[in-house]
Amino acid sequence: MLNKLLESLTLTCLDAKNRNELKKIFDVSLLPDGYSQGYGGIVCMDNNTTFNQFENTPQSSQRLYNKTVLNTANDQKAQSSLTDILTKARVYLNTQPQLALDLAYKSEYLVRSKHDNALLNLLIASCLSRLGRVEEALNVAERSYALTPDPKTQSSLKEIAARSYYYLGKYMEALRMVSEALMSIKHFGEAQALEERFVALNTQGSIYYRLGQLEQALAIYIESYDIANRLDNRYLRLKSIGNISNVYQEQERFDHAYDYLKKALTELDAVEDVRTKVIVLGNFSPYYSAVGDYEKAVVFADKALTIIGGMPIDYIDIHIYKADALSALEKYVEAEDSFAKSQALLLEHPNNHLQALLYRKQATHFVRQEQHDNAIELLLLAKDLASKTNSKKELYQVHLQLSELYRSLNQSEEALENYISFHSIKSELQSETSEQRVKALLIEHEVSSLIHEKERTTQENERLEQLVLERTLQLEEAHLEMLNRLAIAGEKRDDDTGEHTNRVGKMSALIAKELGCDVSFVQMIEVAAKLHDIGKIGIPDSILLKPDKLTNEEYAMMKSHTTIGAEMLANSDSMLINMAERIVHHHHEKWNGRGYPKGLMGDKIPLEGRIVAVADVYDALTNVRPYKRAWSHEEALEEIKNSAATHFDPDVVDAFLAVIEPNY
Repeated sequence: MLNKLLESLTLTCLDAKNRNELKKIFDVSLLPDGYSQGYGGIVCMDNNTTFNQFENTPQSSQRLYNKTVLNTANDQKAQSSLTDILTKARVYLNTQPQLALDLAYKSEYLVRSKHDNALLNLLIASCLSRLGRVEEALNVAERSYALTPDPKTQSSLKEIAARSYYYLGKYMEALRMVSEALMSIKHFGEAQALEERFVALNTQGSIYYRLGQLEQALAIYIESYDIANRLDNRYLRLKSIGNISNVYQEQERFDHAYDYLKKALTELDAVEDVRTKVIVLGNFSPYYSAVGDYEKAVVFADKALTIIGGMPIDYIDIHIYKADALSALEKYVEAEDSFAKSQALLLEHPNNHLQALLYRKQATHFVRQEQHDNAIELLLLAKDLASKTNSKKELYQVHLQLSELYRSLNQSEEALENYISFHSIKSELQSETSEQRVKALLIEHEVSSLIHEKERTTQENERLEQLVLERTLQLEEAHLEMLNRLAIAGEKRDDDTGEHTNRVGKMSALIAKELGCDVSFVQMIEVAAKLHDIGKIGIPDSILLKPDKLTNEEYAMMKSHTTIGAEMLANSDSMLINMAERIVHHHHEKWNGRGYPKGLMGDKIPLEGRIVAVADVYDALTNVRPYKRAWSHEEALEEIKNSAATHFDPDVVDAFLAVIEPNY
C-alpha cells in the first residue's frame, strides 16, 4: 500500500508527458533491495522545487523515508542502479533535456560517494546548459571539480563551465577553463580522448570566433572536423561543418561556406537528431540572404521551422533571417509576422545578441518601406542594448547602419557623428582583439604552469611525462598565430608588403581544390602554406638581400632555410603544424630529384610540398625581389610549363594552369 501511494505521489509531481517515460526508466529491477514493488524509492519533486527547498516542505518526510530505508539497502546494488538510471537519462539529453533533468534530480538518493555526486552533477549541469539555464549550470559544474579524481569527469565539468562562461560573455574565463579541460584530455586513451577533445575544441573555437580571431577559430574547427571524420561520427561532423561555414560567412568567403553547407545537406537525411536538422537547415538562410538569393533563404528557413522538437532558442535567428528575406522580397506583412514570432520567443528566452540582431533587421525592414523614424527608433534601442552589454561589435554595426540611414536622409551632421563613432569603436575592437590575443597567450601559459606545478607532487615518471607534454603541447592553439607572424616578419625583409605568404596560401588552396583534394586538406594548406619560408628568419640580411649572385657558401646558407624552418615546426601534435612542417621542408624539392634538402624524387615528395613549389615560384617570378625584376605573367607561365616533369609535378602544373587564368 505504501509503495502504491509513493508511486502516485511521484508521478503526479511530473508533467503528464514525462510520466510514462519515467515509468519505463524506473523499472523495479533497477531499485536497491527493499524496493521489490512499485516506485517507492523516487523522491517526489515538482517543477518548482529544488533539493535546497526540501526543508519544511511536505516532501521532506518523503525524503527522510527514502534515506531511512536506503540505510539498509545494498550499496553495490545502489551503485548499479545509479549507473543504469544515469545512462538512460543521458539518452534524453539532446531531445528532452527537462525529462533528463527530472531523472537526474530523482536519482540523488542513490548517491554513495563524492564521485557518484560528481557524475550526477555532470548530468545536471549538462541538462541545465541545454535548457539555457547558464548560471545554474556554471554553479553546478564549478562546485563539482574537486569531488572526483577522474580526469574525464573533471574535463567534462570544466568544458561545461567554459561553455557557460562563453554564453555569459566572460571569454577570458572561458578560455582559461577550456584550456584546463584540453590539458586534462591529454591523459586519456586515444579513442576516448578524440571525442572529449572534439567537444572542448568546439567550445574553444567558439571563444576565438567571438573574440574576432577568425583564422584561429577556423584552424580549430578544421581540426575538430578531422576528428569527427576519424570517429566517423555524422553528428559531430555536421556540427563542425556548421561552425566552419559560419566562419567563412563572417569572412565573406561565401564559396568556401557553400562547399561545407552542401556537404552537410548530403548527410542530413541520415540524421535522426531533430535539433541537428533544425540547425543545419537554418544555416542556409543567412547564407542565401548574404549572397542575395532571398527566395532560397525563405525556403530553407521554412524547412527548418517545420521541424518540431528543437530547442526554442534555435528557432529565433531562423525566424529573424526569414523575416529579413521576406522583407527584401517586399512581402512586408509576412515579414512582420516572422519578426513578431522572433520577439515572442525572445521574451521567453532572452538573448542580447539575438535581440540586437532583431532590432537591426527590423530597422532595415522599415527603411525598405521608407518608415525612417521607426527604423531610427529601433537602431537606438539596439545601440542602448549593445552599450549595456558592452558588445562593441554590435555597437559599431549599429553606428554604421545609423550613419548610412542619416546620410540617405541628408542629415549630414548625424551621419558624420555616427560614422566617427563607428570608426572609433571598430578601432578599439581591433586593439582589444590584439590585447585579448596576448591575454589568451598568458592564460595558456598560466594554465600550463599550474598543471605542471600540481603534477610535481606525483610520481617521478608522471612528472617527466608532464614536462614532455608541456614542451610539445603548451600553447598549441596560439602557436600558429605566433608562427604566422614570424613568417610575415621574415618575408618583409625581402618583400616590402609581406603579402607573398598570403598569395602563396591562396594559390595553393586553388591548386589543391582543382586536384580534387578533400575540403579539409584544401583549407589546411591555405593556412599552412603561409609558413613555407618561415626558416628565412634565420638567414642573415647580407645573404637574403644581396643583389648579386651568391657564392657557393652563401647559397648553401640560403638553402638551409628549409631545414631551419622544419626544425622550428617539428614535433607538434597539431595536424595543421605538421602539414606546415612538410611544406617548409620540401617545397624546394624537384620532381627529377635534383632539389633540396633531401633530393627527393617524384611522388616521394609530399603532395603539399609539390603544390606550394609551383605557387611559390610563380609568385616569386612575378614580383620584384632585391636580386631580380618582376617577370610578366606570360613569362612566368612559360617558365612553369617548361619546368613540368623536371622541377614540378606535371599534374600540379596542369591544375595550376587550370586555375591561374580565371584568377589572374
